[in-house]
Amino acid sequence: MFLQSFKILRGLFTAMVLILNLTVLGLCLLTLFALDLLLFKSLHTPLQRGIHAIYQRWVHFNRVYLTYLTGTHFRTRHQGTLPRHHWTLLTCNHQSWADILILQMVFEGQLPHLKFFMKQSLIWVPIAGLIAKILDYPFIQRHSIQKMKRNPKYKHANQLTVKSACMRLSDQPTTLVNFPEGTRLTAQKLANSAAPYQHLLTPHSRSVGQVLNAWADLKPDWCDVTLAYQHTHPSLWHWLCGNIPTVVIQYSITPFDTQWIGDIEQDRQFRRQFQEQLNTRWHQNDQWLKAILKEKT
Repeated sequence: MFLQSFKILRGLFTAMVLILNLTVLGLCLLTLFALDLLLFKSLHTPLQRGIHAIYQRWVHFNRVYLTYLTGTHFRTRHQGTLPRHHWTLLTCNHQSWADILILQMVFEGQLPHLKFFMKQSLIWVPIAGLIAKILDYPFIQRHSIQKMKRNPKYKHANQLTVKSACMRLSDQPTTLVNFPEGTRLTAQKLANSAAPYQHLLTPHSRSVGQVLNAWADLKPDWCDVTLAYQHTHPSLWHWLCGNIPTVVIQYSITPFDTQWIGDIEQDRQFRRQFQEQLNTRWHQNDQWLKAILKEKT
């Protein structure tokens, strides 16, 4: 009982520090962003550098205090060398809001600046939505199949959003983070899914292929990441309370391959082949998750 109460208090304290840190980050970024809009264009570059420097300090602070307060031990296993100065697509399985913070803590500074694809609705989340907008995260609007059938323009809306984001981020090396499953894993979603995986949902190839195709001239590397939590179905709250002793991060780097490039929207044969490539990666990741989770039990 005492241990449980202590963990709840630790979770509350850690969450308060996280919110305070996020608020300070938001105020600092908003100040520089306002100056960027109001002052001469000649100051745009140094102000943008200032925004990125503040963000990286924020990530570093999170890395130190979240590791200390949660007591979580992070282990990495990898194949290949992280490309610090080259455009990169990072794909990852998605289980919890903690995924975003952990990816930042592990890869920010090791890869070019991370930018996450965000659902359009998240722009209204207090502070976090504003920060994501200032950091130029791409926002994706989800449309139902029925809506896309009624109005074909919605079918290509996200494709245009991805292409526009990739064009904006072509000036300097960037890492675009994509969760191909499109949603967070839960026990219910896994049970209702027809996915041939034990620990993953079916990945969707369109958004992955759109990024690779839009960045074809930049020849991006592909960083495939798999997160394994020492908890069956982790949550951000579980992590903040110190209930996740270990997180194992596996990643592999694949250099650019021309086989990734094609019209994933119109070319059905290419889309099928690319989906098979992604499915193969996901099968390997699922086998690794099965082994690592069995190792922990």
